[in-house]
Amino acid sequence: MNHSRHIAFSKHILRCCGLDERASYFANLPAFISTSHTYTDKFTHSLSHLPEMLEVMGHVFSLLEKQGQNIERVAPLFEPTIQVIKEDLKKSSNAMEYYYYNKKLFFYEQILSNHHDILKQCDQLGEKSISLFSSFHQDNLEALFLSFLSYIYFDLWISPRQLFFPRSAFSSGSWKFWEQIDYFRLSQCFCQNNSKENLHEDSLQQRQCNEKLIGPAMIKAMIVRMGEKGSPTIQYSIIDWNIRIFFRFLGIEGYKKFDTEMEYLLQYESDLQESLKNQFGK
Repeated sequence: MNHSRHIAFSKHILRCCGLDERASYFANLPAFISTSHTYTDKFTHSLSHLPEMLEVMGHVFSLLEKQGQNIERVAPLFEPTIQVIKEDLKKSSNAMEYYYYNKKLFFYEQILSNHHDILKQCDQLGEKSISLFSSFHQDNLEALFLSFLSYIYFDLWISPRQLFFPRSAFSSGSWKFWEQIDYFRLSQCFCQNNSKENLHEDSLQQRQCNEKLIGPAMIKAMIVRMGEKGSPTIQYSIIDWNIRIFFRFLGIEGYKKFDTEMEYLLQYESDLQESLKNQFGK
């Protein structure tokens, strides 16, 4: 899978919001940790999992940093944590508890097994400047969260996702748009690492930020759009529940107006879809 376009979009959004653009090079972590196909994408693309994914990522990479990126030395240090999760998994009294501990165990196992490729990507993208990941993670929690969210949001032009699982089984996607294009050609283009088609760079260049966007408001706008792209549309109570959980996790307080950020996303979607229809129209 070619994730360069996802990363470019994430970087653009972070720049518009005045956040650290280097967080974009971790944007495709959901894809990295699903490469072994141990579980379905529910574990990596459901929005409610992002806080746990971000916490586990910070724990793993911070400890790796202290141990000189030596996985042989680090792996035994995680055994107590993983053992506790496994014990909690056995003691689960209902399906939701089992699901929670199962996904957390999955994140530890997958991030530990894929840490080398994740760091290699950062190096290839020129981000060796993140010398102290523990400090970077702590100082840029909002940027990292938004980078994950941007990746998942952009992916909705490629494939449908059960983003609001387990509270809703309905999938979000670009349903009406897919009816207007050759979807097979589009999906094949994204699956080819050597694809040279310019899919959305023009749209990014056209949508320069004339005014500074706000990170929390962009998070809210993206989640609302993801719900609106559901088939059928996701109930707003479920969308609002996710927003509240994420804001609490990020320490964001108060009501956030998101009119400007929503307008920006809608115009970007229009530009992107027009560009894609020109290339992949039936």
